[in-house]
Order: sequence, then structure tokens, then C-alpha cells
Amino acid sequence: MKNPKRHHLLYYILLIISAMKKLITLLCLGFILSIVTVVAQPYPDFNVTAYDSVQSNGYYFFCPYVLRAYPNLPSGTKRQMILDKKWKVVYFRNISGFFAGDFKLHPNGLMSYAGINSFYIMDSTFTMIDSVTTGNGIYYDIHDLQILSNGHYLLLGMQDSIMDLSSYSIF
Repeated sequence: MKNPKRHHLLYYILLIISAMKKLITLLCLGFILSIVTVVAQPYPDFNVTAYDSVQSNGYYFFCPYVLRAYPNLPSGTKRQMILDKKWKVVYFRNISGFFAGDFKLHPNGLMSYAGINSFYIMDSTFTMIDSVTTGNGIYYDIHDLQILSNGHYLLLGMQDSIMDLSSYSIF
């Protein structure tokens, strides 16, 4: 005849082991879900409206920001985003600093974006390899940088000029 106490003890041990397995599984699942929740979408929500049925074979470069009403214009976007032809996010990065606009790919494969005082040039691994800005009293303008085929940079700048235009009838 079997020992009934031993049978009950074995039953309770198996019950405890089963409960511990379930608890460990739930803890692991909760940990994984919390990681997925944090990592799942680091970028802002967005909607895409395509007015053309022909999709590009390339990628779309964006600097998303929320536009507020005047005079409280945005202090600048600090985000970069690349979408593929199916509008899926393939790259997203928050940039430290004040501004990260005019994010684009150049014909030579380099990428660039406008910072607060200069343009930053990145290689295909998103590593910053150079920066360019204006000089000689010309104010830097964040709206465009072109990298020419000869390797030179073309960027916009501004210069204040005080002139008497009263002799012109158009003013």
C-alpha cells in the first residue's frame, strides 16, 4: 500500500512547481510586453494621404513637428524620419539641440540636416562626417543645402543691407 502522506506531498510539490512556471511565464511575458511597448513606436503618430496611385521606389525623408498657432510657432523640429514606399517607418531619431530640419539624401549618397548654426553631413551609417556653415558676415539659413558633383557645398545665407529705396516708384 502506498504512503498517502507521500502522495499528498508530491501533489503539492507539483502544484507549486506548476504555479511557479506560470508566474515565471507571466513575469517574462510582462517584461517582454513592457519592452515592446517602449520600443514599438518612438515616433509621433502620423497619417499619410497619397494623391497619386503611383508609388515611389525610393524613400521619403521627413522632419515631423507639430505646428502651433502664431505667434507661438514651433521652436523647431528635433526629429528625423525615413519612410519606405509602403509608408512604413524604416528610420527614426530624436536629435538633441534646437533644430534638425531639411533632412535629405543627396545624389552622392550622403545625407544632411540643418542644425541651429550649420548643416551636418552624414554617411550611409548616419555617422556625422562633416558640418558646413556660412562666413564673412553672411547669416546661415536653414532652408537648403546642396552637395554638388564636384564635392562643393551650396547653401543659402542672408545678409542685412540698409538702402535708401525712396527713389524707386515701386515702394
